Amino acid sequence: MIELNYLEQDLKEMKAGTLYKYGKRVELAEEMYLRKLALKKRLNKILKRLKDKPVIKHGWARKKRQNELTERVESKLMRTEKTVKKLAELKNKYIDEFKFQREACGLLDHTFLDEFYTKLENDKINNE
Repeated sequence: MIELNYLEQDLKEMKAGTLYKYGKRVELAEEMYLRKLALKKRLNKILKRLKDKPVIKHGWARKKRQNELTERVESKLMRTEKTVKKLAELKNKYIDEFKFQREACGLLDHTFLDEFYTKLENDKINNE
């Protein structure tokens, strides 16, 4: 009987450890996603400012420099958009894996997970 209690306790610890690891992966993916989303937003603002107002007003060389800067910001924005899409897919993949592990441990209700991550994402986007 004593060994069964130890086995049950070890099993619970293993389940908790597994869920913690998967939860941490989701948390890291969420953090990376939100950082890149904020970078994308900043780059959009910079690009809009570069296109709307000529920062450099005089001289051909200065205008050429501004055009090169605009091109660099556009290319960086495109790369960031691709990264944001990949991170969104990765985050969703990790959330699905986390849900699968929860189901394997006998926890079947995932509504709070969906609500938490959508609320967290919306709050971060609105605050920035």
